[in-house]
Amino acid sequence: MCICVNCYYMTGCKVYQAIENFHLIKTNKIDCQFEPRNVQIKVRVNAKSEIGTDWDVTRCSSFITDTGKFVILNKK
Repeated sequence: MCICVNCYYMTGCKVYQAIENFHLIKTNKIDCQFEPRNVQIKVRVNAKSEIGTDWDVTRCSSFITDTGKFVILNKK
């Protein structure tokens, strides 16, 4: 699971924006200026699935916990 969904910086993060693009998710984030430090991305490839690949940030030195940020933002 991507740790970005519980990160304070999620809405302005360049890496999170890139992950959304890899997942082919349209986003309203126009101005992502935050560049996180020491990011580790795990990519899972599944040749048998329609999805094919799954991209998750598993480590990030800039991570600050903001539990449920993704859920709260997607309820709006």
